[in-house]
Amino acid sequence: MIPAPRDTTIQRMAEPRIRVASLSSDVVCLAGEEAHHALRVRRLRAGDRVVLFDGVGGEARAQITRADADRLEANILSRTTTVAPRRSLTLAVAMPKGPRADWLVEKAAELGVRTLIPMICHRSVVRPATGKLARWRRICTSAAKQCGAALEMTIVPPAGIATILQRAREHDRVLFGHPDPEAPTVARLFAPHPNACWLALIGPEGGWTNDELGQLRAAGATPARLASTTLRIETAAIAVAALWAAES
Repeated sequence: MIPAPRDTTIQRMAEPRIRVASLSSDVVCLAGEEAHHALRVRRLRAGDRVVLFDGVGGEARAQITRADADRLEANILSRTTTVAPRRSLTLAVAMPKGPRADWLVEKAAELGVRTLIPMICHRSVVRPATGKLARWRRICTSAAKQCGAALEMTIVPPAGIATILQRAREHDRVLFGHPDPEAPTVARLFAPHPNACWLALIGPEGGWTNDELGQLRAAGATPARLASTTLRIETAAIAVAALWAAES
């Protein structure tokens, strides 16, 4: 017999969220890292209610029916689906080093950025390998759990400016960070187009080269400024994301 769920108001208001690969079955089996976190860190047990999500819009309320040493099973009780809105922000960023990059990924995911592209520029200091991308994707999953998002931010393989700009037509508007005091502010650019599909490029700490600036302007990208001071990469990226999120 399945024990009754622990019935407290706080627990009902904040049911644990568990990332699953698929919600296609009415019975979800979980092992590995997610199961370990649920069983050992969250200390979940049979009878507890949880929210399962697949990261691409599917969510389900479920009840745990089995909680072994390294395996968890849950019966789905109800389902919901969140369709990705057309309104979106893709950030292409010349990633900073170490913990600063992790922080950037986490906060961009919390703010609802659709896609993050690690951008390779002439003055880039980071060229992320497969292991780093895997770490950032785990951070995206953790952020979705924490903030209750049905849609995880996607992190795609690194790309150069030319490759990124080849896909600029997939977006309604394209901007790039630039310190020019005559450039419009990011907030001013976002305000008239709250439902647009945006691509924003944040360059390296050493700045864009003349060749890169030429490519950006040739692709129709608009220079945009954030502040009168010089910002770190992660500060600029999250400031853009926050201004975009504020228009929703």
